[in-house]
Formats: sequence, structure tokens, C-alpha cells
Amino acid sequence: MGGGITHNRPRADDLPPRPPRKARTPSRCTVGYAFYDAEPGRPHSQRIPSVRLRGLWLEQLGFAVGCKLQTTARAGKLVVTVVER
Repeated sequence: MGGGITHNRPRADDLPPRPPRKARTPSRCTVGYAFYDAEPGRPHSQRIPSVRLRGLWLEQLGFAVGCKLQTTARAGKLVVTVVER
């Protein structure tokens, strides 16, 4: 007969609430890459440097979802500032 496997996992509603997650501020990150689309006549997309920051620590520093940012760049330094919340 339909001998399927059954799991006795508790439902999410039955689990105790999780404690609040602790925001962890990273001390280092790595520059990765993204792609610009290939231009007409070029066979491949161009790889470009990319930095992605995410985490609860951003919100704790005032970087809420949807806020506007200003970036200031100098050789070897990037400053990101909230300008509008």
C-alpha cells in the first residue's frame, strides 16, 4: 500500500518562540563581483567589483530598509551615510 515516510516534526506554531537574534557587526568582508551586460559586438559580460552588506547590525546603526544613502569614495575608503529615513 502507499507506504510513504511520515515525519513527526512539530509544527512551527507548536515550537517555543526563538530568542531575539543578536546582531553581529562584521569586521571584514570581501569584494566580490557582479556583471555588466555585454555590449553589442562584445561576446561576454564584463565582471565588475561588488560589495554587499546585510544584517541586523545595519538596522541597529540606523540603516533601515528603504532609507536613502549617500556614498563618499576616496582611494581605499568608502563611507556610507544615511541622509533620509
